[in-house]
Amino acid sequence: MTLSLHTSVLPHLEWEAVGPFAGAAVVGPALGARVGHRINTRLLSLDFAGLLVLTECYTALQSVPRLLG
Repeated sequence: MTLSLHTSVLPHLEWEAVGPFAGAAVVGPALGARVGHRINTRLLSLDFAGLLVLTECYTALQSVPRLLG
């Protein structure tokens, strides 16, 4: 589904919330390409793996007590 097919949705979107995400979607890849060529790919992979582990730990800390209690 695309928003262009559902023009009735557009007036009801909260543009204050959509705008920053749309801006990041436009600017992010350009900045990422510039930075990605300068940084070691192994370092990027390790950082991303660390981010995944932190996210997993946070999710577990939030979810396990609710599941057990």
